[in-house]
Amino acid sequence: MNIIINNKGREINTFSGWVSSLAVLPDESLASGQTDSTVKIWNTTTRKLIRTLYGHNREVWALCLLKDGNLASASWDNTVRIWNTTSGQTIRKLCGHTNWVLSLVALPDSSLASGSADMTIRIWNISTGETIKTLSGHTLSVSSLALLTDGKLASCGGDRTIRIWDLTTNQTIRVLYGHTGWVFSLVVLSDGNLASGSGDDTIRIWSTVTFQTIKTLVGHKDDVRAMALMKDGTLASSSGNGNGIDCSVRIWDTKSGQLVKTFNYTSGITNWRLSLAVLRDGSLVSGSRNNNISIC
Repeated sequence: MNIIINNKGREINTFSGWVSSLAVLPDESLASGQTDSTVKIWNTTTRKLIRTLYGHNREVWALCLLKDGNLASASWDNTVRIWNTTSGQTIRKLCGHTNWVLSLVALPDSSLASGSADMTIRIWNISTGETIKTLSGHTLSVSSLALLTDGKLASCGGDRTIRIWDLTTNQTIRVLYGHTGWVFSLVVLSDGNLASGSGDDTIRIWSTVTFQTIKTLVGHKDDVRAMALMKDGTLASSSGNGNGIDCSVRIWDTKSGQLVKTFNYTSGITNWRLSLAVLRDGSLVSGSRNNNISIC
């Protein structure tokens, strides 16, 4: 059964442009990446701003929590920054991409992967700021990255494909076809399978053994921009594009393929749901084009 909620939950107005990315920090505060080039840190209980991180000079498009508790941010200024979120200072600036940096994922050896509109993925030594390796294969922007349970790297992007990389050989071992639009987001599910959200308005669930589509989740009426794994193993997805026909956040049972719950937001170009995160208490957080962070 799909429970429909016309969402009027807690909201934080960031006054800082689109909320393009979200990350939950170890102290349970929330980081938001903003299109005004800042990263903001929020107390989600009081909904008050704790700190603003300045340094990027273009839109911040991705955030990633690192093993040591520091935060990585990716920007349209072609750089990645590593932040101490307590002091608000940049620890290191990673330079090398030649176009917007759109995606990040932390790797088990404490290195960092970044995907870019320059069509490459870079693996970084965070301590030195040096590029360890560059992976090439995508023919358009790399919009999302995910680490599979066996240590392989998944990437997706504007070329409508998902690539699986062996980071030992630096080679693509699989290319997954099926989506008919830009692939915006990737999430590894609790069973180890992979979910992908696309501009074809669908979510595909892929086996990470056979790399075949297991299920296609249909319900969104616009681009599936972001996804997040809920505490109970269900999958959250958010939508938005064009005139904002569908600005909903949806919860899916990926085993059955059934839609469990829908959070509806006012339709319109300003209400695209661009980012998702799950707080430690299980609350779902979404960031929108209208400057707001909504806590369900």
